[in-house]
Amino acid sequence: MQINKMNIAVPEVKQGIWLRDENRGTELYGKTVGIIGYGNTGSSFARLLQPFEVTVLAHDKYKTGYGNGYIKEATLEQVCEEADIISFNVPLTSETHHFLNKDFLSRLKKQPLIISACRGKVIATADLIDGLKMAR
Repeated sequence: MQINKMNIAVPEVKQGIWLRDENRGTELYGKTVGIIGYGNTGSSFARLLQPFEVTVLAHDKYKTGYGNGYIKEATLEQVCEEADIISFNVPLTSETHHFLNKDFLSRLKKQPLIISACRGKVIATADLIDGLKMAR
């Protein structure tokens, strides 16, 4: 899923090509956004999503009681099954090192857009690249 097609549209416009309909993005409205890690960054991101009328499934291993309205506390399994977009907002620890790996990717029911708002080592890059190749 690609939310916008700016990487395609900008070079085309610079060349004088205007393909408005072909380069329309995907609306956030009605999507399900999974947030893994509901600390300062995750909760701030969730607040920014409110005007887009998305469902937010927030998962935090160490917090509870934060769900309200459009923000629903969720298990990691729920995020993997339902999210159209998944944002990682966890600190780098021994628990989160390579958290997004082949095992995590195999649990996904959809092909969500992945957002990393955390340290690079939270994502096993080679596994993500393999997953992207398989998704084609």
